[in-house]
Amino acid sequence: AYIPTLKQWIERKNNWISDTCQNEILQMFAHEIQRQLGNEIRQCKWFSLISNDTTDFDGREQLSISFRHIGDNFVIHETFMGFYCPPDTTSDTLSTCLIDTMTRFGLSMEDLRGQGYDGGANIAGVNHGVQAIIKSRQPKAIFVHCTNHRFDLALQETVREVKSIEKSLSLVRETVNLIKESAKRKSCYECIGNDLEKTSDDDYRHSK
Repeated sequence: AYIPTLKQWIERKNNWISDTCQNEILQMFAHEIQRQLGNEIRQCKWFSLISNDTTDFDGREQLSISFRHIGDNFVIHETFMGFYCPPDTTSDTLSTCLIDTMTRFGLSMEDLRGQGYDGGANIAGVNHGVQAIIKSRQPKAIFVHCTNHRFDLALQETVREVKSIEKSLSLVRETVNLIKESAKRKSCYECIGNDLEKTSDDDYRHSK
């Protein structure tokens, strides 16, 4: 069949090694890999959802989404599906993003059996958190507070009880903030870092 859009795409003149074409090709590969991973999860029937959000270097919100399922011979798989950039971190926005992701990969809410997030109020809130919103649609999706986040909270509480460690970490944090607040100081330390990296490379070459 004649498809004008496809004909226009094929006949367009492009430099196939340009960044635009390369990014488009890589995106096509990524989508195909994601479709295959989605098929594997669907074949295993039941799955759990794992997600965490943080900000990147530019201050943009990054939401990581993974799925946990059991394959052949009861082997547990955790499949990372990508990072997404939600406009905000409200529970409604994040839950919509998670549900939309499951829909895009053809995963049914009926097969969701678990949720794993951090303990933030917008995520773990009993009444209006993400876990509560998803659980209202699938009561069998049991929420589990992420073990790594719980471990981090335990370490923070432990450090507060050991004054020597607390003072050392506070000193490091204040030093970093002092450097970051001044463009001049930051530039000086970047030069030092470059010199150290060059010295390490020279030592490595000489050792060979």
